[in-house]
Amino acid sequence: MKQLSLLIVLFFVCAFVQSQYIERGFMKAGFHAGMPTSQSADFSSFTFGFDFFQHYGISEEFDIGFATGFTNAFGKTEQVQVGDFSINGDFNNLQFIPAAALLRYYPQRYLNIGADVGYALALNQGLGGGLYYRPTINFDVTENTGFYVSYTNIELEELKWSTITGGLIFTF
Repeated sequence: MKQLSLLIVLFFVCAFVQSQYIERGFMKAGFHAGMPTSQSADFSSFTFGFDFFQHYGISEEFDIGFATGFTNAFGKTEQVQVGDFSINGDFNNLQFIPAAALLRYYPQRYLNIGADVGYALALNQGLGGGLYYRPTINFDVTENTGFYVSYTNIELEELKWSTITGGLIFTF
């Protein structure tokens, strides 16, 4: 964990130093909705959240920066029938706040591909947090609006949390 923390700090220091020489910098904010996959789908049916990104252009094709936000995974209610008895089980909502470095590559003006890598803090008691990574594909519809699709993965001690999400993003 120390190595990951050191790597993230080093990335932000380099991004800050490099951003002093780049004129292009912008913020993005938006919201996303998604479906849990694999182990996550056993106790959650839907996710919703919002995202904040700060980009610094280091060349015409690459941006670096940082990402954060909030995600809420809505817990399922399961009913199990055992003979004449019916048992209901409710799973709690799970919430995460990521803190990540981002890298984006622009093969075309309105298309970017990239990833966010960092740490996601679980707001639920007893879960702690874990390694967070999120590969994304973003398509800008206008100068200020875009759609994106991403796969989110959080490596918690107790479980591997993963979702496929889609969202709407606005550039400021």
